[in-house]
This record gives sequence, structure tokens and C-alpha cells, in this order.
Amino acid sequence: MPHMPVFWLPYGPHNGPGRFKSSTSHMTVMECLIMPLRKQDAQLIANFEQTFKSPGLSIIPIDEPVLRAAAQLRATHKSLRTPDAIHAASCFSTNASLFVTNDRGFRAIPGLPLALLDDILASP
Repeated sequence: MPHMPVFWLPYGPHNGPGRFKSSTSHMTVMECLIMPLRKQDAQLIANFEQTFKSPGLSIIPIDEPVLRAAAQLRATHKSLRTPDAIHAASCFSTNASLFVTNDRGFRAIPGLPLALLDDILASP
């Protein structure tokens, strides 16, 4: 299954302490659907589509400001791939408190509030 970068943002105070919502980029929608489409796995496609429509998940559009920020990231970090630059720029555009992924390559981006899923799951 592809890595699905997710950024976690605290809900407003009216929703109570410790509540979170999640956001991801439209790039994630594309990346997650590639393999199930290739395999013609209708159930997995339906599962992803259901996830993308979850009330607690916001899909961040890839607009011009995100693309310009992604271009700046690519210019600064030559090893960063375009999709990853878009994910990071999308995260920055939301002022997310945490960027959760299992892709260690994001460690190269200063200021990205990175948390690796494997590290989270391994902690007691």
C-alpha cells in the first residue's frame, strides 16, 4: 500500500481537548488509487473513496500557492521528488501541527513537523 502522508490539525476548542482532524493533499488521492486501479481492485478503490469522504478528513487542493511553494522546496532540496514537495507544501499551507508519514525522506525538509508512523506505533 502506498504511503499516505497525513497532516494532523487540532480541532477548535469547541470540539473538546485532545480532538484532532486530519488533512491530506489531492496528490494522496491520486497516489492511493494508482495500484488498485492497475489491479482493478474495486473493493480497495471503494475503501479509499470511502476514506477520502470521511467527515474528519479534509482534502487540501493543489492550487497555485501550493505549487509555487512546492517549486521552492524542489529548488532548495534537489533530492526531493515533485509529489513529495507538493505534500510538504500542502502541509505548510495548512499550518499543520504534525505531518505523519512513513517516508523517511521528509526528514530533509526543515520546519516540517514530521512524525514517522513506525516510530509512533513503536512507542509505548
